[in-house]
Amino acid sequence: MRSEALAVSFRPEGAFLRVRNLRSGKDYLWLKERELQSRRDVAARRQAEDRADLETEARRSAEARIAALEAELARRVQ
Repeated sequence: MRSEALAVSFRPEGAFLRVRNLRSGKDYLWLKERELQSRRDVAARRQAEDRADLETEARRSAEARIAALEAELARRVQ
């Protein structure tokens, strides 16, 4: 079934109807699907933040080590 006025189509999916946006071609998610997608998005964002934190700490550690080696080299050169 289609509704040009609403710009959607409907198709049976199990005991429910799946609604599709005719303009974008994308299906609308059911509430449980949106909740699951939201949880996945939050988890992915947390993982990205954790990776960024680890990279920042690794960079700081490397910069501190470089500074220590440069100081040691300067002492040896004098």
